[in-house]
Amino acid sequence: FASSPFGRCLVAQNPAGICRLSFPEAAEEEREWGALRQAWPQARLRRDDAAAARTAAAVFAEADPGEQRQTLRLLAQGTPFQVMVWQALLRIPCGTTLSYGQLAAALGRPTAVRAVAGAVAKNPIAFLIPCHRVLPASGAIGGYRWGQARKGAMLAWEKARPPQSGIQA
Repeated sequence: FASSPFGRCLVAQNPAGICRLSFPEAAEEEREWGALRQAWPQARLRRDDAAAARTAAAVFAEADPGEQRQTLRLLAQGTPFQVMVWQALLRIPCGTTLSYGQLAAALGRPTAVRAVAGAVAKNPIAFLIPCHRVLPASGAIGGYRWGQARKGAMLAWEKARPPQSGIQA
């Protein structure tokens, strides 16, 4: 667990990359640790808050314009459809948003809005796989697993930042 601009986060990684990033409230931390254990049942988990702090610092680094950010590798487990949706999320430019319908259409599945929304909701790597950039057709913030206020803060934070790059999935 580590601090972030959006509150405390759980960041988990293995040699292949970051495999989980979430923002549980203090009362949810043990449950979130259990969800990590359930998602990776064969893994030998080791809690290392110092390593998590270093990773979080890299995730939320504010690079000077023109300075290259560290490349972050991601490892997301999901169904082929979920992975397709998460890859599409990575193509949404920082500081911009899409509706669920627009995302479904971009995937060539304009009638699969509910399935796309379900895949977005199951994203295991919050912020880095930017599910927060997807909004209801109304343009309102809409729901977010980690809270509407956090989603709004993420969108505002991104709009105020220089363009980002350097994520590999």
